[in-house]
Formats: sequence, C-alpha cells, structure tokens
Amino acid sequence: MVNDANSLFELPCGIMLATASEKGLKRLIFLSPEEQAKWKRLLVFSRPTLLQKGILSSAEKWLLQFIEKKELPDIKLDLQGTSFQKDVWLALYSTKVGETISYGDLAKKAGHEGASRAVGSAMAANPVTVIVPCHRVLKSGGDLGDYSGFGGLMTKQWLLKHELIK
Repeated sequence: MVNDANSLFELPCGIMLATASEKGLKRLIFLSPEEQAKWKRLLVFSRPTLLQKGILSSAEKWLLQFIEKKELPDIKLDLQGTSFQKDVWLALYSTKVGETISYGDLAKKAGHEGASRAVGSAMAANPVTVIVPCHRVLKSGGDLGDYSGFGGLMTKQWLLKHELIK
C-alpha cells in the first residue's frame, strides 16, 4: 500500500496543506503556524509517487489559477466521507466563482431539502476547502456564518472578497 503524499502551498490568506492519494486530492486545508512548522519538518521525509506528484502539481496549478483569477482547471478529487457529505460537497463544487449559496439552498441542490443544519456539519468536515468552496456558503439572511478553517471568518472574508474583486 502506498502512503499519502503531502505538500504545502502558500496563499495570501494562509498556508495550505495538500494531501494526495493515488486516486486524487484527499485534503486541502489551512494550517495554523504550529501545524505549518510540524508539516515543514515532516515533508523532509515525503516520497511521493509520480502519480501523487502529478496530483499535487494539479492542486498547485488550481490554487495559482484561483489566485490569478484565471479559468480553474479540473482536478481529480479523492473525497472521503459519508454519502450525504459527498452529495453536499459535489453540489457545492459545481458553484461558480463569486457565487454564494445558503445552507438551505445547498441542501436542496444536493438532494437533501430541509437538511441545512446537516449541511453546516458537512461544511465543517470539508476536506478540500477552497476547491470545494465552503467559504461560499452563507446563512439564509446573507450573514457569513462560520468558517472552520484556520483563520475563521477572516479567511472566509478574504476568499469571498478575492472572488468578487475584478
């Protein structure tokens, strides 16, 4: 069995850890400064396969395109979660840059109308933030709601502002 491979990517709003399996990108999360230091030490021992290098390279390209506001390439994901979580993540993945959606509307779009609270839990468990853009999910009244990634609401605000500025 092949171990997962990891890489760090720097965005203007924080450092992200990307984890690739042989099937696709499994994780893309913001790290705290303490977690960054830990991962920088651990990456010295990383030995990704060619396939994993390609997936991590695709993640880096995706993030660069996002930051440069260029067309986003497709990326192979290896989402691991419950069937409900995957339904929600895939429905959210189809939203467009700069588009926001309420928890209730996302529940409906995912085929689980009335499950807006559970959608919030799925967002908190999102393993590939930014690519599955949980920052685009707002409360029904338009309030930002929460953001479980490191940096919390400041990170969510930065991502939304970045998408909306031309």
